[in-house]
Amino acid sequence: MSGINMRTLKKMTEDLERMERYANYKKIGYEPKCKICNSEYQNQVEALKEDDYTLEEMRDFLQENGEEVSIMSLSRHFDRHYPTRRAYLMGLDEKKAQQILEGETVIERDIKYHPEFEEILEEEHTYYDFDKNGEYRSYTEKGRDIYIFKMGYCITGSRFCKLIGPLQYMAGSEVTDNLSTELFKIDNGLINDWMGEKKIKTLEKSLECTQCQVFYSECISHGLLNLALNRWYGVELEPEEFNRILFQEDFIIEDVENELKKYAAKKDEGARES
Repeated sequence: MSGINMRTLKKMTEDLERMERYANYKKIGYEPKCKICNSEYQNQVEALKEDDYTLEEMRDFLQENGEEVSIMSLSRHFDRHYPTRRAYLMGLDEKKAQQILEGETVIERDIKYHPEFEEILEEEHTYYDFDKNGEYRSYTEKGRDIYIFKMGYCITGSRFCKLIGPLQYMAGSEVTDNLSTELFKIDNGLINDWMGEKKIKTLEKSLECTQCQVFYSECISHGLLNLALNRWYGVELEPEEFNRILFQEDFIIEDVENELKKYAAKKDEGARES
């Protein structure tokens, strides 16, 4: 024991106690519904992973020991649960491991009410941000990692957005409402804003969010317009052209319909000639 001082011994004891707590209660990285987390051979399978065995080989190992699991279950475990467990046990970054665990709890709640969100979290997404050197560049990460550590998800824009905090699933209108509330607090002195810097940044965010909402609203309106026109008349029109017909016919439904039918007839005639 001469080579180990009391501080080192204390740390070793604390690490052992922490690992023992984990082994007994499986609090960190444990998912009750995960077959691997609940497997009798969890430690052996994770050891195989560390030795670079394939998912197929791990599946075969479990099957040989009487446990039927799918490649998807193994992939999900090593993608979602094992990194947290490994980080915790190895003491690499316990704070980050806890952040992942808490994030998974929020994600489980979000998926419960928005099942379609799970597929988005599993996909790779590209976003743009400044790196450590101040250069603007692209990053590609799994949606789950972006959602936990970087930014929330905008329902309106169908994308991850830097204006939304991590682990928040919001519509664009909710974002602008929050920004409006922040502006109200600044204007009424509830938030300290020396030189008006916070107000300017908040206004910029609000403008950016509003412009984005307008853009996506126009895209949706355009899509719905052509869905209806294609269904009833077999034509597609730019919003400007459709508006021209509306104003030209003074919004009289029968006249607008006749004009659309003429438009469709010209299209068919042109197709036959070609």
